[in-house]
Amino acid sequence: MNANTEIIFEDFKAYILSEYGLEIIGDWKPDGTFHYLGTTDDKKGKKPFRYCIHADTDDPANVYFNDLKRGFHGVWYPQGREPLTHAEREQRRRAIAAHQTQREQETQARHRKKAVVVK
Repeated sequence: MNANTEIIFEDFKAYILSEYGLEIIGDWKPDGTFHYLGTTDDKKGKKPFRYCIHADTDDPANVYFNDLKRGFHGVWYPQGREPLTHAEREQRRRAIAAHQTQREQETQARHRKKAVVVK
């Protein structure tokens, strides 16, 4: 874990403590997939706090969280970082769609090239 993600994790833990009164315990895995942690209010071995951190991307760093036991969820952004604007999200969606279309066309071209004609 680099220094940036360590700072993000500490800030996120402070946010959860101040907003929900929960102290998060466990190891942090900033790899962009879902993981589960416990809190000091949970029984030993129980990990109902689900999170996914995106810190090392071009997008604004953020943490999606969902407490399965207590029923709250949200997306947290570090101080000074804001979510993408509507225009930025639309631009990103168009770029992703164009990239997917290009990949599908390339895949179809490869398949046609390798196809065996049976008579």
